[in-house]
Amino acid sequence: MSLYEINQSNQNGDNKVEILDLEIDVEWVRNIIYNEKEKIINVLSYFKDAKKQNGEAQEQEIEIMFDIDDKNKKNELEKFYDKYIKEYENEMDVLYNFFKDEEKIDEIDEASENIKMAIYSITKSEKLTPKIFNIIIQKHTKSIADNKDKKLMKLFIFFLYRHCFIGEV
Repeated sequence: MSLYEINQSNQNGDNKVEILDLEIDVEWVRNIIYNEKEKIINVLSYFKDAKKQNGEAQEQEIEIMFDIDDKNKKNELEKFYDKYIKEYENEMDVLYNFFKDEEKIDEIDEASENIKMAIYSITKSEKLTPKIFNIIIQKHTKSIADNKDKKLMKLFIFFLYRHCFIGEV
């Protein structure tokens, strides 16, 4: 997938076209989503049911070793995070617990290196921007036909960012 951007601030008055193309191996993500799909859906459903019964989400016992506001500033994702990711924080914590219980954290960390390398090849850092984040989401979801699977994949990508598998910390 390529992203074409016309930059109109060229000194000569000409439009400059920049092409960003991230080649990301999505097979490991598909394997986790498809092979663990029922378990993931069940744990998220359980969370939503518990949330309804208690009137609000119970706090998860998860240690996060960074400040999300600082991370969002470093990655230029303050508004993007607030608009698209923040509402899923509790579900991402549930996913973290699930992957931890299933002993998938090391596997996810190792596999996320592909995304980090793709980001680095464009930005020369691990920094994400809304543009790069959008490319990653589209690249990972474009070949998925089922809308529920697309939502689950997007949640998983949000999870990777929120729990520091990708993005500058």
